[in-house]
Amino acid sequence: MRKNLLILLVIITTQLLTSCGSCSNRRSANNEEARQDKTVLVKPYSKEVKGYLSDVLEVVDGEYKLNYSAEMFSKVSIQVKVKSIGVGNPNAYGFKDGNDGPLYIVICDKNGAPIAKIPELASSFENDGLLKDMMRKKDENWISFEAFINNALPEGAATFIISSKEIQPDESRESSSLEDDNDVSSDDTEMG
Repeated sequence: MRKNLLILLVIITTQLLTSCGSCSNRRSANNEEARQDKTVLVKPYSKEVKGYLSDVLEVVDGEYKLNYSAEMFSKVSIQVKVKSIGVGNPNAYGFKDGNDGPLYIVICDKNGAPIAKIPELASSFENDGLLKDMMRKKDENWISFEAFINNALPEGAATFIISSKEIQPDESRESSSLEDDNDVSSDDTEMG
């Protein structure tokens, strides 16, 4: 009787482990399929760069590769060729702040409606020098945009819109660093 009970217990345990293991394998396979790297061709919905650089920059018409990479974190990136059509201020803060921007790209469907699950992608700070030069002379350059997303690349990406946002220095950060520099005097004078 004990031997039969032991054999029955081993069979049940084996079945239980086998069924749970195959279920998790199916789930991870479905997750992997949804998170695979992907490239989608997109076109500019409008060649116009919206915002404060609208008289200075324009998107070169063509098809561009929107890349989705799902290695460790999900990342969306695209390189777009932009050309200068006028003269701008090469000393604008956005070209020397070391942060991403001042160009931003919104990925849209074929009708130009933004796709909600893809955030606005900022131009890389590494392109600030190229953009600054484009304020002075007519030129064409590839500008990189990227952002991390929390989900797989949604279906329907077909177009994009580029806008420019004027970036101002953060005055609160500058004034707080000045206060920190002036705050040292009270501690130093009492010790001596």
